[in-house]
Amino acid sequence: MANKKEYEGKMEAQLKEWGAAMDQWKLNAEKAAGDLKAKYQQHLDDMKPKHEAAKAKLEDLKKSSETAWEHLKTGAEKAADDLKVSFEKAKNQFK
Repeated sequence: MANKKEYEGKMEAQLKEWGAAMDQWKLNAEKAAGDLKAKYQQHLDDMKPKHEAAKAKLEDLKKSSETAWEHLKTGAEKAADDLKVSFEKAKNQFK
C-alpha cells in the first residue's frame, strides 16, 4: 500500500491529466457544431462537478494527519472512481 505522500502525488497527477483532457474537449466543443458540440458539452457538464469533488477530496486528504488519511482515502477513491467512469465514457465516445 502506498503511503500518504505517494497516494496524494498519484491522485494529483491523475486529476491533472483528466483536467487537461477536459480542457482539450472544451476547445473541441468550441470548434464543433450541432450534435457533436452537444455531446462534448454533455460530457463536460457531467465531469466538471466530479472533477471538482475529487479535487476537494484530495485537498481534505492533504490536510489530514498521517493517521487519519486512511479514513479519508475511501472518499477520495470514490470521487476519483466516479470521475474515471465519466472520463472513460467520454473518451470512448470521442475516439
